[in-house]
Amino acid sequence: MPQGHILFFNPPSTRPLYRGIVCTWVSKAKYLWQPFDFILLSALAPAGMKVSYLDSFIHKARLSDAIKFIEDNAVTHIVMSMSSIEWQGDFDTLIKLRNRFPELNIAVLGDVFQELFFVQQVLPLKVVIIRHPLDLGISEYFSTGKTGTASILCEIDAQALHLPPVNLKPCLDFPMPRHEVFLSRKHRSPFDKHIKS
Repeated sequence: MPQGHILFFNPPSTRPLYRGIVCTWVSKAKYLWQPFDFILLSALAPAGMKVSYLDSFIHKARLSDAIKFIEDNAVTHIVMSMSSIEWQGDFDTLIKLRNRFPELNIAVLGDVFQELFFVQQVLPLKVVIIRHPLDLGISEYFSTGKTGTASILCEIDAQALHLPPVNLKPCLDFPMPRHEVFLSRKHRSPFDKHIKS
């Protein structure tokens, strides 16, 4: 059974953000969205792997807190969200994580990676880009650190003019996400009618 520990990390920024694969939402009211892509990806963590979540707004986590968490909890994989809205700050955070943990499996996701320009900036840092959270092949990446699916981009031709397409196979039996990891009373939505006590 695979061992390891995956940390889903929403990095610090100047304003509350939900950084998603499709778009980034800025919270302008008293609500903070649940990390939908992280929740979906947690379903693809192999049964023997631990899953944790650290958010700069929900948990008031700074980069130093994330570094300490990684060191104290034997984290083997980190999945970090990034955004075009906070690109430079997110990119600086990624560089610091890579420099501190040169052997750590780092994956990134975000709307920003729909553009070739941003993809070309992060790939030299030996990270992978998760392009779609519903590809069962991502489980292989969590198990082995290697990729065999079009939904994970780990390299690109230097002469490429556009990103390769993502061709998903129909998925009729998606595993249950580990939703309990992401439950927090601090996640608030204007559409919520009930809060779990």
